[in-house]
Amino acid sequence: MFRYAGIFCIAVYILGWIAYLELSPAMGNVWLRQGAEGTKEFCPWGIWAAAIAPFKWGHSMFWLPSFWDINPWPSIFILMLVVCLAS
Repeated sequence: MFRYAGIFCIAVYILGWIAYLELSPAMGNVWLRQGAEGTKEFCPWGIWAAAIAPFKWGHSMFWLPSFWDINPWPSIFILMLVVCLAS
């Protein structure tokens, strides 16, 4: 096992989650939005808003297993647990 396996796994997972936010048929247009002139614009605040949404007051539904595909935190915790136990 290489030394930084946990960091590598989490980085790959986060990149996959960011791609899923945009490519998911249920979500989409989270970080790549259509501008006023009809061109695509990169909006990193959409990624940030999706990442902190589970911690906002009144958004407890994000912690239900059915929402874990758009809430990265339970999956990151499980991934860290697996990597720590495997090493």
